[in-house]
Amino acid sequence: MQGGVTVANQWMPKGSTGYNPEIDPIPFDAKRAKELLAEAGYPEGFQITVHVPTDRYPLAPETVQAVAQFWTRIGVKTNVEVVPWAVYSSAARQNEYAMSVIAW
Repeated sequence: MQGGVTVANQWMPKGSTGYNPEIDPIPFDAKRAKELLAEAGYPEGFQITVHVPTDRYPLAPETVQAVAQFWTRIGVKTNVEVVPWAVYSSAARQNEYAMSVIAW
């Protein structure tokens, strides 16, 4: 991400309003994530399509691809569909996507 991001352990990044320093970092633990999926009734994982606008947020498609790779490691079979903002914003407003990507 060209040095412009921080690790996200909560909604807001360190140094911004709303950040809570009392929240401990969340370690990456693929084994535990798989266990949690199984406990939730998805022992074989599941499949999801994530739509992302191609022309709205810098590096958004690349970010979603990275997230998809992490999810795939734990059994969430992830398909990424990149669409123009004009298509994306209309469908997202109508809740047509299983997951929406938006920037703050």
